[in-house]
Amino acid sequence: MSVVQFPSPAAPAGLGLFDYDRLKKAAVNRRQWLVQDLLFEQSINVLVGNSNLGKTPLMVALGVAVASGTPFLGREIPSPGPVFYFDAESGIWQFTELLEAISRHAGLSAPP
Repeated sequence: MSVVQFPSPAAPAGLGLFDYDRLKKAAVNRRQWLVQDLLFEQSINVLVGNSNLGKTPLMVALGVAVASGTPFLGREIPSPGPVFYFDAESGIWQFTELLEAISRHAGLSAPP
C-alpha cells in the first residue's frame, strides 16, 4: 500500500509517494509540539462540554500561552507564535476582560 502526500521535497521525482516505513519516519521527524506533550502544531483538536464549564477561559489561556511563550498548565511552549481566536458567544467587553485577567495571571503586563 502506498500513501500519497503532496507536495513532498523528499519524494522520488516529486510525486510524494511513500511506503509505510518512509511515511512513519517522515511523520516522526516532522512532529513538533505546540504545547509540550499535549498538542501538536498543525493539528486539529476539539474541546467539547456543557455550558459554563470553563472551555472559553481554558482556550484563552492556551492562546495567551502560545502567543507569549509562557507555560500552559505547566507545559512548555517550544515555539511561541501568532494566535487566531474565534469566539461567537462572548461579548467584546467579556472577552477583553477575560483576556486581560488571564494575561495578568500569566504575569504579563498586557495581552500578547
